[in-house]
Amino acid sequence: MWERNLSQKILLILGILVVGIIFLYPPQQKLRPGLDIAGGISLIFEIDDTGMQNYPNLAEDMKRLLQKRVDPQGIFDLQWRAIGRNRLEVQMPLPPSNVIEKRRAYYDALNNLFAGNIGRSDLENAFTQTGADREAAIASLIRGVPARADLLAKAAKAYDAYMVALAAYRKGPESRPSSQPAESQPASQTTSGPTSAPASQKTLITLEADLSDAEGAMDDAYDAVLATNLDRDAFTGVLDMDEKSAARQKSLDQIVSKHPELKDKVKRVVDTYKEWRANRGYLDSAADLQRLLRGAGVLEFRILPQPNPQNPT
Repeated sequence: MWERNLSQKILLILGILVVGIIFLYPPQQKLRPGLDIAGGISLIFEIDDTGMQNYPNLAEDMKRLLQKRVDPQGIFDLQWRAIGRNRLEVQMPLPPSNVIEKRRAYYDALNNLFAGNIGRSDLENAFTQTGADREAAIASLIRGVPARADLLAKAAKAYDAYMVALAAYRKGPESRPSSQPAESQPASQTTSGPTSAPASQKTLITLEADLSDAEGAMDDAYDAVLATNLDRDAFTGVLDMDEKSAARQKSLDQIVSKHPELKDKVKRVVDTYKEWRANRGYLDSAADLQRLLRGAGVLEFRILPQPNPQNPT
């Protein structure tokens, strides 16, 4: 009888252990080290209490409010503590090394994806050069985007036309001396009606119009080149959508269709993001915490270079 009871107890203990192992596996994902083990960051914020000096529970109420807005389910394992009447301490643990590696792999892939993007300053730097240096600089801006080559040539031509128009405008119109001074003209030739503008004024108006047209054409050519870039904000916004969303997959397909040369890089980013997203129960840095607080309505951050003697807490 005693041996049978012992066997049942052993089986029960083993069963509990098996269930526990199942729920805790893999342990590096299910068991999250706290601030004392993994290390972390402690930030102290001072609340602007202008007009609320008679509010004794300001920090405590602000703590509860921000907890609900920033991390309502406690997934980031943030520790909140009111200090005095108008200061708030927030402690956040650092992510484990495997999560940091996954994050680094994702951002490396993301930066590699957008390495082909160019800006207006890149165009200006290339077009201001001369001779073989200019040709080499323009060619370097193609960056694996075949459709960009013709657009760059058109943009360079538009830039040259603008510089010619600008030089002519800065030189100004050539003065044309009048054949007869105004004061020597007979009175019979004067009229009270509208008079035509002098030849020099017409030339100035023409130069201004030419410059404006050249500048507009150059801007349009620049915009056409820059349109070959991949929009970083739009792309990361698509990544943040639900992985099972049909809209997400459709948006990714549209991006690849518009930028076929980036197909492999887009896939790399999507894969590394998926790996990192599965372990995003951590904030990566103090900047992430500040971003969440801004989203909760806290818009301004200041670092005190030294303690405030009027508020030693």
